[in-house]
Amino acid sequence: MPLRLGYPTLNKILLNNMKIGILLTSTFYPHNVSHLVQKNPVARKHTYLRALEEWTKTDFPIVLIDNSETSDLIHILTKNVEILTIPSTVKSKNKGEREVGSILDAITNSVLFQDVTHIIKVTGRYYIPNFRTIVDKIPSDIEIIHQQRGKKCEVFGFKKELAENLFDNVGEVKLERHLYRKRYLGYKRFILPQLPLSWPTPMGGRREIRTYL
Repeated sequence: MPLRLGYPTLNKILLNNMKIGILLTSTFYPHNVSHLVQKNPVARKHTYLRALEEWTKTDFPIVLIDNSETSDLIHILTKNVEILTIPSTVKSKNKGEREVGSILDAITNSVLFQDVTHIIKVTGRYYIPNFRTIVDKIPSDIEIIHQQRGKKCEVFGFKKELAENLFDNVGEVKLERHLYRKRYLGYKRFILPQLPLSWPTPMGGRREIRTYL
């Protein structure tokens, strides 16, 4: 049975030894990607960097990956922020399939993620205020962390050691559908509450403004 905030036993099994890293995914300069609405690189870059600025004020280790085929970003490493440019090597119009390779490369190559036990992938355009307060209530034995909203995976967390198993063989299936299926393979899950955003944020692939995840 998946756990939710407010589950009666939560206070008895609060995490003490879980170290969470935040992985922000981005494509500053999209090329040959289907189903995009926000295509302007300047607008996309502004959206990502606005969110990143707020994430850097938290105490999480923050890794932002840009999987653009070409990018003017440079590798940056500070005390709690790392920016990696990892061009996707997957030649596919499926943005989820392209994203997966970059995620796995980031987990392997990141300096800040060397000591984390869990990684929470957040679509880089979104900033979730008070996220520390929410995740500090997650029991340390949880293996998958996901949103309430159906198959959505703008926020998807996992034990770092499970990354290869969770992101394998995505193929042409949408990433959200792939990860939705993975939830039900016996992993111990935690369902996040509704996550209000700090400001209305345009989606990249739909003509929709999000105020929560």
